[in-house]
Amino acid sequence: MDTSPFTIQRLDHINVLVPDRYEAAQWYQRIFGLRPLQGRVFEMAVGIPDGPLFLGIDDDPSHAKVALLEGEPLGQHDATGISRVAFGVDGISFLRFLDRLDDLALTNEKGERVTRDHIVDQWVGWSIFFSDPYGNRFEVVTYDYETVQTQLNATKA
Repeated sequence: MDTSPFTIQRLDHINVLVPDRYEAAQWYQRIFGLRPLQGRVFEMAVGIPDGPLFLGIDDDPSHAKVALLEGEPLGQHDATGISRVAFGVDGISFLRFLDRLDDLALTNEKGERVTRDHIVDQWVGWSIFFSDPYGNRFEVVTYDYETVQTQLNATKA
């Protein structure tokens, strides 16, 4: 007998604290391709004092979103214990992200410039870790292991 009261269908959004929603939105668009969402629900939220600025890949409310909230980032772990947000991509997208690293000028939690040398082999996937300008930590991860491994081996040869 199923005793669970509900079933989670998808990740709706993550809240990210930043000092200025609109300034941060520019960074999130440049790095992840996320843009401020249009539509009644999203625009109403921005009108609420201290309300979220929702970012996404498109205006479909059923897709995962980032909600930028003005406030002080809480450091390595926020009050809920979240220490990093990971965005999953396919292998080709991961490789394209790596190709943009020099232009993106990302840094990690140690303040080091993130390069291809920072790629982490997770044995079932590949990850790269970095922080936004406010200290919020992110990961781009792919489980398309062979595609990335083949390309990485080709560039080393």
